[in-house]
Amino acid sequence: MIRFRFNPGRVFSICSAIFLFVAFITSLHLKLQIGTFIPSQKVVIVTHGLSFLLSVIVIFKPVLCIQVFVLMCESILTIMTGYQTLGVFLFYAIVILMFVNGKFRIRPVLELLPFVILHILSLLLTYKQGIFFVFMGLANSFFYAAFFYWIYDILRAKLSCFLPAETKNNSIIKEKPGEQLHLSDYNLSERQVNFILDNLHKNSSYKELSETYFVSLSTVKKEFSDLYRIFNVTKLEELRLLLLQFQVSR
Repeated sequence: MIRFRFNPGRVFSICSAIFLFVAFITSLHLKLQIGTFIPSQKVVIVTHGLSFLLSVIVIFKPVLCIQVFVLMCESILTIMTGYQTLGVFLFYAIVILMFVNGKFRIRPVLELLPFVILHILSLLLTYKQGIFFVFMGLANSFFYAAFFYWIYDILRAKLSCFLPAETKNNSIIKEKPGEQLHLSDYNLSERQVNFILDNLHKNSSYKELSETYFVSLSTVKKEFSDLYRIFNVTKLEELRLLLLQFQVSR
């Protein structure tokens, strides 16, 4: 039985499904703008409909690749049907969503490149609506990129002051914040590595880890107790804050 718990991610998924349902209903009544590469209104209707169905699935089972697929389809569609500002915003929503889920850290340029190419192509294909639309779309995209990077840089600087001393002055970890941290360098068991990565990427609780890996709750607590000792912290929050400063991998 699937446990349905409300959290910010699920609330977002519900709002996304509502938005896509409205877009689907609207596409049944609005005519396609002249001068786009979209061959017919049916393409718009099918895309919105499929995106809505996938977004409903995500409400019950959050899967990053489905979320990214939906956002990418909607981004390209909205750009090519004349709603460039919304389409560009959806593209950067993809980038942010993947970034906070631990993507673009090992080989950021290569991992991000396919998405950027698709995004630029969708903007260039608006030339049938006039070269003005192409320039406006590219200008919007550069503005969003600069804005989000600026906000990220501010938050990175400001939030570091809220980190506990145990996480900023940790003598166990030799890597500098922002560098690659390989868990295999710290003599951890496979189970401990899995627990850490699930907690970092999925924010899994003790109970959720217990259910995912079919072990007792006391076993999970014992493993984390050992991890606290290894990384010289006292609780899960400190361990999480400590490791979030690095590019953690196996």
